[in-house]
Amino acid sequence: MKTVRRGSRVCLLMAAAATLTGAVSLRAQDYVRESGPKLFSYDELVELGSDREMSTELAEKLHLITTTPFINNEAYLEGSRPRPLEVPGLGPSLRVAFWNIERGLELDDILLFLTNKDALMTKVEEERKEAKESGKRIRAVQLEKLPEEIETLKAADVWVLNEVDWGVKRTEYREVVREIGKTLKMNWAYGVEFLEIDSKQLGTDTFDDGEDKQSQQQLLDEFKVDRDKVMALHGNAVLSRYPIQSARLVPFTIGYDWFTESKIRPLEKAKRKAALLIGEDLLREVRRGQRTTLYVDLDIPDAPDRRVTIASTHLENRAKPKIRLQQMKELLKQVHDIANPVIVAGDMNTTGTDATPTSVVNEIYKRFGSLDFWTTKGVQWTTGVGILYTGAKATMKLSGIQYRIDPTSANIPGASPNLERGFFSTLEQFRFADGSAIDFRGVPERTINGTAGTLADSNQRQSAGFAPTFVAELIWGKVRVAKFKLDWFFVKADVKTPRDPKGSYLFAPHFARTLYDLNNCLPEPISDHSPITVDLPFEESTGLTRRVTPGASAAKPVSQEPSL
Repeated sequence: MKTVRRGSRVCLLMAAAATLTGAVSLRAQDYVRESGPKLFSYDELVELGSDREMSTELAEKLHLITTTPFINNEAYLEGSRPRPLEVPGLGPSLRVAFWNIERGLELDDILLFLTNKDALMTKVEEERKEAKESGKRIRAVQLEKLPEEIETLKAADVWVLNEVDWGVKRTEYREVVREIGKTLKMNWAYGVEFLEIDSKQLGTDTFDDGEDKQSQQQLLDEFKVDRDKVMALHGNAVLSRYPIQSARLVPFTIGYDWFTESKIRPLEKAKRKAALLIGEDLLREVRRGQRTTLYVDLDIPDAPDRRVTIASTHLENRAKPKIRLQQMKELLKQVHDIANPVIVAGDMNTTGTDATPTSVVNEIYKRFGSLDFWTTKGVQWTTGVGILYTGAKATMKLSGIQYRIDPTSANIPGASPNLERGFFSTLEQFRFADGSAIDFRGVPERTINGTAGTLADSNQRQSAGFAPTFVAELIWGKVRVAKFKLDWFFVKADVKTPRDPKGSYLFAPHFARTLYDLNNCLPEPISDHSPITVDLPFEESTGLTRRVTPGASAAKPVSQEPSL
């Protein structure tokens, strides 16, 4: 393979001869060690956040950074290798994990359980005890499942991540993907969705709208940024112990224009005491960019055709279901001609609405990363009233929310007809150029808990609907819990019919898990989404004739290298 550089873009030209199966023979020196587009200076970020017309040069740089992925194969080139899993009933398999990590706000907790499981267990016990003694509301979890769930996630040789910060104050300016990559000894690719250029993110807000001097100074101190560290990047990532052959970043052509939120005029201090302000000012997110899909080709020798394509995507939350459907159609068009296995993973925001419900405290924390400050200052301005945020408006749509954990069903109990039905119908009807389909099977012998039904092999079902991946506590007079299945795996299978139980199970999804207990073990969840995993066998598996109970299919690495 020959590497050709055009500006900061890396084009990978495959020069090795293909084998009869289409596989390509690669050597270590053929993998890109590290590449990526040029980052913005602080002054350029401020210009991006202004209302002035963007210069041609700046517009071109913005286009480049939102269409050119970062690629890093240092782990492989320094000797890190995959750890093939021997899954009972499946044999050698690839485990893939997906997680919307909520910016990486709790990155230290992620790194802790990856490096020191016992320390995490001790922290969980201590903090849950303190929370209970103080009367704090905490989520019920099965603590005895934590060690198993930690090992399940650590055993994945591929991680797909949404909402990954790079150089943003709320996550201490950390390069989140690089830190996780080093900890797991994984190669990685990163695609920028947005530049976080709100005046509060860049520290340019003067807070001179009538605040008293003390309050103004408090706000200035809270939003002050380190101009040398701020990079303002936010996006998606794929990490892998297998080397990365190539990657591309493709923005959707349809979606929400986040920069329009710069037009929301901040309200004066008198109105700041109203809950509406939290929706119109503190909860606004002024960004440049758009939702994208990061396509990453991995060199996996045991996989069919040796190559596996990962599509890491995050569909728009500030949009109606029909917009997300159009985005998925764009993604499917991009993968239509791919002959090798394809795994689509991401937060699809399948809520049936145009906004993800959440609490004021959580939304402020996600944007600014300082819960303590806003608990004592900012949240007081909401007068204790939570909101559902959609664009710049506060709305209240709670009917049937707790039931929306099966968006594949014909209807949602207690609510309107399922607005996501077209989304899943499109996926089921889609065919790749070679005639193969996305696996929609739900064979109980191939699920972790013996459940059956649509997509149960690739996404964990429970007795009623799917195991929820997103849980929000809505505060509106009293706490209500909303549960959603937002995060999905969609896998290209070697079948012509999506639900064919007798079709091939080579590299087909098995034993999907939702790691709810791990994510919610601490009083403050690690993320607002729980991680999910799925196993894909490298060999045809025909010997599964019994239902598998939780833990029975726990995979063990064939090799412990590299150690964690």
